[in-house]
Amino acid sequence: QDKSCSAFVNDVMGTFDRRLSLNRRPFNVANYPVGIESRVDHVIDLLYSDDDHTSIVGIQGVGGIGKTTIAKAVYNKLCLCDQFEATSFLSDISEKSKQTNGLASLRGQLISEISETGVERAATTMKTALVIIDDVDRVDQIDELLDRQHLFAAGSKIIVTTRCEDVLIMKGIENHKIYKPNELDEDESLKLFSHHAFQSERPLERFVELAKQVVQLTGGLPLELEIFGSLFYNIRTEDEWEEMLVRLMSAEDQDVQGIQHGGVQERLRIAYEELDSNEKRIFLDIACFFIGRGKEYAMHMWEACGLHPSSAIEVLLRKSLVQIDSEKDEFVMHDRIRDMGREIVISEGVMRSRFWNEDGITEALQNNE
Repeated sequence: QDKSCSAFVNDVMGTFDRRLSLNRRPFNVANYPVGIESRVDHVIDLLYSDDDHTSIVGIQGVGGIGKTTIAKAVYNKLCLCDQFEATSFLSDISEKSKQTNGLASLRGQLISEISETGVERAATTMKTALVIIDDVDRVDQIDELLDRQHLFAAGSKIIVTTRCEDVLIMKGIENHKIYKPNELDEDESLKLFSHHAFQSERPLERFVELAKQVVQLTGGLPLELEIFGSLFYNIRTEDEWEEMLVRLMSAEDQDVQGIQHGGVQERLRIAYEELDSNEKRIFLDIACFFIGRGKEYAMHMWEACGLHPSSAIEVLLRKSLVQIDSEKDEFVMHDRIRDMGREIVISEGVMRSRFWNEDGITEALQNNE
């Protein structure tokens, strides 16, 4: 019996070790994954509708609808099985491709994770792979990363997330292979909002009607529900709730009036305006420079500048404006929140305080000539 038990433990530990060696560490999907299971199952059904063939599925929708969250949850679920010989999750393609040699670096990451040798021309054995290509905005990004069919054996499964349906169509992904997640329904929305605002599944009785008004304003977008729930967390009187609700309702984005989910960026900006000056500075630094960068380096830099990063980071985490990858100890930020932060910096005009790419620096130099 002892030998049998020992063999079982060794088998389990061997499986665990193999998954770690295949980069199969699970992602932190969400603190409160409300409504995620049915959406994950839908994507998996699309992936396996081709039986044992290699298949590509697109997840398309507006920013904040939960595309990356769904992709991470699918990745976690499929990594539990032993079907795939290799896995790769390429995140934030749109942003990284703007960097010098960005796509080449992403291609190198893919080859390294799929190929035993880490060198494309030396990879002679195809593998059954699970690949996620997250947040693309041009078809050439997909071409650059996926036009290496010799790396993928039959049965490989590929997911591409994007805001742009045209990108998927241009790639030849058929309409029935494109999943467009719906917004959360009223009950799901109220539950997610309440988790963040009240640390429970339901609002406090005296706030039920006010909470429903906030939820209606979000249109069921998970990102807004999370941010606004965190925003209302420290508000404990009905008068203060009503004041904040009026601010949210009056926030308008002139560029997107009449468009579904218009005004998102302006409403998100209210969460920024509630920060103090120390927190604002650190938030903008993360949005412009430190996404995907190590927390320790940034903390030392802020301390050297006389800031107070520990308390600021705690506030930003609590308000859901930033996350920290516990595995890599790196800053993570949703692209809508990042864009909001960078738009604030751009609005400073010629006196802008931060530059994060060559185009911005070139434009500033030309304007100063």
